[in-house]
Amino acid sequence: MGAARCALGSSNAIFLSRLERALVEALSATGSVAVDEFFMHAMRAPDGRLVAVAPLFIREYHPLRFVRFRFAQFFGADSSITELRGLVCAPDDQPAAVAALAAFFRDQYRSWDLLRWDGLRASPNGERVHGLGEARDAGGQLPNYYIPLPSTWDEMLLRLNGKFKRNIRKRYELLAKDGFAFKFRVNENADSVGKSLQTFFDLHRLRAKSDEMDVKHPDRFTNAVNRAFIADYVNLLAGRGACRIFELEIDSRPIASILGFVMDNNVWLYSSGFDPSWRKYGIMTMLTAEILKWGIGSRMAVVNLSCGKDMGKIRWNPTEVNFFHVLQPAPRRKGRLLLRAYESMEGLRRVAAWGRGYRPGKGREVTA
Repeated sequence: MGAARCALGSSNAIFLSRLERALVEALSATGSVAVDEFFMHAMRAPDGRLVAVAPLFIREYHPLRFVRFRFAQFFGADSSITELRGLVCAPDDQPAAVAALAAFFRDQYRSWDLLRWDGLRASPNGERVHGLGEARDAGGQLPNYYIPLPSTWDEMLLRLNGKFKRNIRKRYELLAKDGFAFKFRVNENADSVGKSLQTFFDLHRLRAKSDEMDVKHPDRFTNAVNRAFIADYVNLLAGRGACRIFELEIDSRPIASILGFVMDNNVWLYSSGFDPSWRKYGIMTMLTAEILKWGIGSRMAVVNLSCGKDMGKIRWNPTEVNFFHVLQPAPRRKGRLLLRAYESMEGLRRVAAWGRGYRPGKGREVTA
């Protein structure tokens, strides 16, 4: 924007500089300066079939008395809670759904200033969605890993390299050698899930507080709002039979826990925690192995290891799919100004996160 600022003259340049700072401050603030508007859209085929749902909202900011701007985005909880936002549709329907929604926003370009597209699926050859105007990258790619389950555990082992197979075997042998017997528990009814949820929170916090971890893990649920949201969601899905809390116990005491959700014959392993004092036994590797055995025995089709890249997932030889995020300004000067302000704010956030010890792709669940 530097060249454009010079061409506008000094007084306009000073105003734009102040406005840009105000935009950054407003984007960083919450409360009275912002008002949210529900903005959900549905896309249907010519025969009336529902193809996609776009769970959107528009946040309107008033950084200055006579200035407002509108930021359209997909809704969800905190980014550490809602791993993947975006269109809800079948993968094959996403290009058509994106095209239809993009056409709507082009037609209504005066009603918004900046649009954040989340959860856009990259094609197998890495090609991205086109036709989004002056869209700019907004955070790189987010990988997701899932395991299509075979019919037997032996078939699953055939997919793994020899070193990791030996590693799995030695985990079990070391635990037995030291005189410990473990129990694998699957909590699935509403009562048992409700009781084991607090244990999950406790183990998740224990791992986050540990100084022994190679990678620093944040406590996703230290925020009271996030914790209450997950508790409500877990209890809701447990009542429908769609929640699982997997535990590894020794001497009737849970030492590792993974929270998962079930839809049809798919399992999503959402978040985990464990007691770091048992880390040398690789208890998270053992728990993941037990979950895969359970999934095979329960005739599940897929176990999803959730989003974020780490060796704890990759060594299971999963299938990888990548999602990306872009920012699209409205096709006018105000939209481009807001894009610059938003990018400035995101840059500051990344620097702050780096200073706290977090690294891209390493803040997720890493198995021990």
